[in-house]
Amino acid sequence: MLLTKSAFFEKCNVHCCKTKLHARTENTTATVCRKRMKVLQLASNRIHSIEDKTFAALHHLASLHLSSNNIRHLNRDTFYGLSALKRLYLDGNQVGIWNIF
Repeated sequence: MLLTKSAFFEKCNVHCCKTKLHARTENTTATVCRKRMKVLQLASNRIHSIEDKTFAALHHLASLHLSSNNIRHLNRDTFYGLSALKRLYLDGNQVGIWNIF
């Protein structure tokens, strides 16, 4: 599976707590969650590649779990915009190509 920006926000079930939403529409929830999300768990899926800038809107993301997928290639812009990222879990993948410089 190729993880793209549009596929991520269309198919990913995002659960947010304590968002203080009054109108619980899908778009409103997704927008609030994107702005406040600190942890994203995508481990144990069939992700083989990630489109550049897929996570660019997740400015507060501190922990990204991509363990146990089938990721083989990462680019410089794969994690573009993740300025708050402190933990990146890639164990259980077969990343052989790192074009990050």
